[in-house]
Amino acid sequence: MRNQLLLTIASIVTLCSPSGAQQAPSWPAIVEGTSPAIVVVETERGLGSGFFVRSDGTLITNQHVIEDAKSVAVRTSSGEVYRGALVMASDEARDLAILRVDAFDVPSVRLGNSNDVKVGSGVLLLGAPRGLEQTASTGIVAAVRVDDSGMRLIQTSAAASPGSSGGPLLNESGEVIGVLSFSVVQSQNLNFAVPINYARGILERVTSVGAKPEANLAPLTPASSTSAGKEPAAVPNRTPGGVYVTGFGPTEHLQRVYLELTEVLAQGGIRVVELREVRTGGQMTSVSGLIEAAKTASADGVMYFTLSTGYGQTDRLKVQCYDRDGKLLWQDETTSLWQMTIDAAVGAVTKRMKDKLKVRIQKRQVPGQNAASK
Repeated sequence: MRNQLLLTIASIVTLCSPSGAQQAPSWPAIVEGTSPAIVVVETERGLGSGFFVRSDGTLITNQHVIEDAKSVAVRTSSGEVYRGALVMASDEARDLAILRVDAFDVPSVRLGNSNDVKVGSGVLLLGAPRGLEQTASTGIVAAVRVDDSGMRLIQTSAAASPGSSGGPLLNESGEVIGVLSFSVVQSQNLNFAVPINYARGILERVTSVGAKPEANLAPLTPASSTSAGKEPAAVPNRTPGGVYVTGFGPTEHLQRVYLELTEVLAQGGIRVVELREVRTGGQMTSVSGLIEAAKTASADGVMYFTLSTGYGQTDRLKVQCYDRDGKLLWQDETTSLWQMTIDAAVGAVTKRMKDKLKVRIQKRQVPGQNAASK
């Protein structure tokens, strides 16, 4: 018994001592080991990021990075450029594309298992935001979500900007667990990555013997390059028009409402105008100021929501929709009495508002419904 007690005490001391403590990830070492496999994917439309997953030149990027592209150039960290590529597979729903360039013995990344992702764990994002190659940012896995289509998404606080799309999200072991796909535009560091297991499934198919490419992208010549003057290809739709969405309410719940309302708009084919497209000019404190600011992005209108919560009170979500001239087109309101938690009440009013918004979209009462076809 005494020996067992001493063993138990020794084990506790070991766990609590610096040598037994869990070591922080060595991000500099991970960056150094992974960077040679990170590439910039450039088309005549703009820039994105990507990474080699096979030594034969097979790489992963976002589908929207190469969407509608006719030519491509892939630039490595050493400055070497591969012009032209085969599109081995593309998945628009999951925003993934597998390319292959004429390369041999290139460095590649290690792929992890995205099913093992834990909320709160540290992550590292590598890419080329705004064309700034080999940019690294750290954060955590903020959440693992499932969208309406049933697809999982990894939400991360790691900073990203246009051009980061297609870059790898790495875990603390230096393994890729996701492919950065999109960001919420009215927020800071609210970014989402497609789990790498989706890409691994596609890789198994396209690397088999006899796999045929879907398309052949021509070499992008320096004369047709967009890197000097055009936006990175981080957002699929850059067409003017759409609706600018913003709101007011408790910070801890505001982003949830914004995400769910803009998701309904996107599913209805309505372009959501990004915050970076709007020149605020300090006029974002009134509805009239919001409308004037949204005009700088050629928005078709503004959707403004307010969320009110309070202990023992009714949660209320109100949405007002204006056209580009500031005319109030309609407004809707939903309420919910607290039954269990504030989260449940916010979820209830948001769900009801989403249903109302879907009806408005079906009746073509939302500005910007023709933006996608312009």
